[in-house]
Amino acid sequence: MSDPSAATATQVRNIEAKTGKSLAELAAMIAASGLTKVSEQRSHLMQTLGLGYGDANAVAILAKQAASAPAAAVDPLDALYSGKKAPLRVLHLQQVALLREWRGVLASGDQASADAMLPDMLISINAIASGLRTTG
Repeated sequence: MSDPSAATATQVRNIEAKTGKSLAELAAMIAASGLTKVSEQRSHLMQTLGLGYGDANAVAILAKQAASAPAAAVDPLDALYSGKKAPLRVLHLQQVALLREWRGVLASGDQASADAMLPDMLISINAIASGLRTTG
């Protein structure tokens, strides 16, 4: 198998089938053990579940990666539209909706209606630029 992520996914599926536990359950089991070193976790998995070295090592490493994964991504709009600029977020969302509608009209082939929407789109762009005190 030439794709490492596909090989890992296959290995995880095989481990889940062998143990009857999902990767999340295995990670929770490791966390509950209180063991912090991968080598200790690997030995624990080998003893308690009868996993081989490679499978136990993979589970321990994947559990460690999952535990250290960054928190949910922060919406970049939160930083842009904070404080006094928070009311501009409504304009932004309206602009996105207007742009989505314009693209739909354009995709349908109705060029005249798409052209008629352009002034409204330009007004929304100018309103946001004015509120942010920038021209772009």
